[in-house]
Amino acid sequence: MLARLILVLFVSAFLFSQAAWCGPLLYARELPTACLNIAAGCDGRSNWTWYDSNGDIDVAGAAYLGRWLQGDTFTAGGSWVIDTIVTYSVASVGTDDPADFAAEFRSVALYTGPASPYGGMDLRLSGLINSDGTSNNLNITHERAYYNNDTGQDGHYNNGDSPWLPLWKTTFGNLNWTVSSGVEYFFAVDGAPRIADATGRYGLWYNHFTDYDWAEEDRAEGADSQYWIFYNVQPMSVAGSLYPLGTETTPSRPLGVDMNVEIYGAEIPEPASVFLVALGGIFLIARRAKRRLV
Repeated sequence: MLARLILVLFVSAFLFSQAAWCGPLLYARELPTACLNIAAGCDGRSNWTWYDSNGDIDVAGAAYLGRWLQGDTFTAGGSWVIDTIVTYSVASVGTDDPADFAAEFRSVALYTGPASPYGGMDLRLSGLINSDGTSNNLNITHERAYYNNDTGQDGHYNNGDSPWLPLWKTTFGNLNWTVSSGVEYFFAVDGAPRIADATGRYGLWYNHFTDYDWAEEDRAEGADSQYWIFYNVQPMSVAGSLYPLGTETTPSRPLGVDMNVEIYGAEIPEPASVFLVALGGIFLIARRAKRRLV
C-alpha cells in the first residue's frame, strides 16, 4: 500500500511539473501606451515600423529573395519551455477587415536561433494565410490589435504621411521550444506578399517596434534600444551577417528601437526542487501510514 502511494506521489509530482508548462507570461515588450503617432506634447514617438526589401522579389506570392528579415533578441532569466511567441505588424491597407490583411499577405514565418555561437536561424513555425485572415496552420493566429484598447483612430498606426493603418497581432503557439538560462536568443518574423510590389508599400511586412526613449513607463527589462536584421539567403532558413541598427542613420530606419514581443511558457523547475517536493510528500505519506499501523 505504501509503495503504491509513493508511486502515485512521484507520478503526480511529474505531471504537476509538466502542467506548469501551460503558458504564463515570461517576457514582454508590449505595445507602447504613450507618445503614439507623434502625439501632442511629445518631442518624438514611441511606435515605429520598418522594412527593407534590399533586393528583388520573385514571382507573385513567393518569398522575398535577398531580403533582410527583422528581428531582435531576448535572454531567458531561467530555463524555459516556450509555448507561445506574439509579435505585431502594421498592414498597408487601412481597414480592420481580416480579408484585406489576407489579400496583402500570403504567408508568415517565425525564425529562431541562439545568438552565440551564431550559425543561422531555423524556421520554427510557418503557415499560409487563408482568404478570411485565418491560418492554415492551427498553431498560428492573426487578429486585430489596438493601442490602449482603443478601437477608434488612436488605435491605428500613422507615420505622418500615410492613412491610419491597422495593427495586427500574430500568435505562434505550441512551440515547445526549450531555452537555457542566461543564453541570448534571436528571433525574426516575416510575411510573404500575395501580390509582389517592389516599388510600393503593399505586400511588405512591417514589424512593430517601440522607442523606449518616448515610452519609459512601458520599458521592458532587457530592452536595449537596438534590434537586428538577418540576411535571407534561402527560402526556408536565415543565415549570414547580423547588423545592430541602434546607430543606423538611414532615414527610413528607426533609431534606438526594440521589436515588440510577448513570450509565454513556463520556467523549468530545478531537479532538486522537484525532488524535495516529492521527498516531503513521501515523508507525510509514511507518517500517515505509520499512524494507521499504530
